[in-house]
Amino acid sequence: MQSNPGLESGSCAAALRKRAAPGKRRARTQRTVAAAALLALLCAVPAGQALAQAQPQPVREASRGELLYTTHCVACHTTKMHWRQKKLATDWPGLLGLVRHWQALAGLGWTAEDIAEVARYLNGRYYHFFAQE
Repeated sequence: MQSNPGLESGSCAAALRKRAAPGKRRARTQRTVAAAALLALLCAVPAGQALAQAQPQPVREASRGELLYTTHCVACHTTKMHWRQKKLATDWPGLLGLVRHWQALAGLGWTAEDIAEVARYLNGRYYHFFAQE
């Protein structure tokens, strides 16, 4: 074996000379190819599932009451407001009265229908009172 000037026993050339025999290299290459194929297969399955799930889902339309509430009320009224022990709304008329009170206090100028829509949204989402309309 000829020695190249500049290549020493501790260099990369020495490591290359110490490599495995051709039979062992072939087995290692086959294992590497098999592992790469398995990895590609495992990555392809979730990608296929993601593509299948990426189909457009039907969008739920928000009610007018929900839109009014989320636009004007959520800043102060979190979900904890409606789940607390000392709820101010104890029945449907009380819920309507509270919505009317708070929208007036905020100067929103809602119509009676807007107030009823927000009260319906809150009732369906949190309170479940019997609505007497």
